[in-house]
Amino acid sequence: MCGLAWPGCVSCTERDVLLRERIDLSTPERAFETLRAAIRCDDAHTGYLVLSEAMKRREQIDESLFQLGWDEFFRLHPSARLAGNAEIQAAKYGEFPVPGAAEPAGSPNVCRLTASAYGKAIQIEFARQDYYKVTLRWSGKVIDGYLPSTGAAARKPEEMARELLMQIKDRRLESVSISDIAAITVASEWAVLGFLENPAPQR
Repeated sequence: MCGLAWPGCVSCTERDVLLRERIDLSTPERAFETLRAAIRCDDAHTGYLVLSEAMKRREQIDESLFQLGWDEFFRLHPSARLAGNAEIQAAKYGEFPVPGAAEPAGSPNVCRLTASAYGKAIQIEFARQDYYKVTLRWSGKVIDGYLPSTGAAARKPEEMARELLMQIKDRRLESVSISDIAAITVASEWAVLGFLENPAPQR
């Protein structure tokens, strides 16, 4: 693919293909690599999946924005175009306020990555978000969604089951009791919180 990640020509590597097939959001760095792979491989659907729930809510983004590819997203976030060619230079956790974010400055749930492409610096903010997967005992159906990032993923699933059912606002679980659940998983992932279009010079 040539021309998508202006100003250069980007090729979709074998590793990029693997990241598209098995999306890795385990760290901010891996999330960045997955975003970069999505751009290189012209895979707007994977690009949408790398965006955090907070960013989607704040900017009222849904998958329809990507129906015709990346053009509209790049128009809204010009620096994102460079991510297809960028290499990570630095990562900082919670050392800054993030406008519109639920997390306060100093939170380990927010990371700012600085990357460079063609001598230009770009900065992308990532947020840690917790998600749940509930597997029902009789049908095997999986119900999943997101939780506020409050450290829930560090707790044992069996300790969380009753509290989780009470806290989450998921209509699909309204009639589910503890005895209906075969398994419950709570884990974390990192996703794009926002792009800084005019980053400050790095010291």
